[in-house]
Amino acid sequence: MSFWPTKKRSQILGLGCLLLSAVLGLWGYRLFVPSEAALRKNCQRAAAANEWKSLELNARRWTQIAPGSGEAWLQLGNAFARQRQFRPALECFRSVPAGSTEAERAAISEIDLLFGPMNSPSEAAIVCAEVLELNPRSTIARQRLIFFLALTLQRSELMRQIRDAIDQESEPIEAYVYLFMADSLTFSNGIETNSRWR
Repeated sequence: MSFWPTKKRSQILGLGCLLLSAVLGLWGYRLFVPSEAALRKNCQRAAAANEWKSLELNARRWTQIAPGSGEAWLQLGNAFARQRQFRPALECFRSVPAGSTEAERAAISEIDLLFGPMNSPSEAAIVCAEVLELNPRSTIARQRLIFFLALTLQRSELMRQIRDAIDQESEPIEAYVYLFMADSLTFSNGIETNSRWR
């Protein structure tokens, strides 16, 4: 004869099965869902090997489990950019949280896309100005903005940006050439580049 009545025994057995299922489910989840550290490593390996699809898959999973990770969004944006999927790349760079350490790198990547393959220089110049508001010593944003202003012959704004760059000690070397030649500044590729930008 059993110590516990049949009804009580089946309840305890059911509870035991439920607990065992929960433990196995949690173990299985941890087994098949990689950690953030594992995904970071996978992304670094894929990027080093130029395996852009693998980088995309790992970075996408990373953004799903850690949507506040600026590094994850930056990696996903880089994966898309390398696969020439520029609009999704731009969206990823813009998803990097503003306060994260990767925010400026993401903005620079955005600027490079906008000035380059996306052919949106005016939008890129706006992003440059936004970066410089947050970090006036950002040499890359300053350099891109000064180049844009020089190429589009916006002399007064060019002079203002160069003076500001000198004050912030973030001026690119070519800024001095633009400064001294502001009244007679011409570029061999100026017409071609401005036509493409239009």
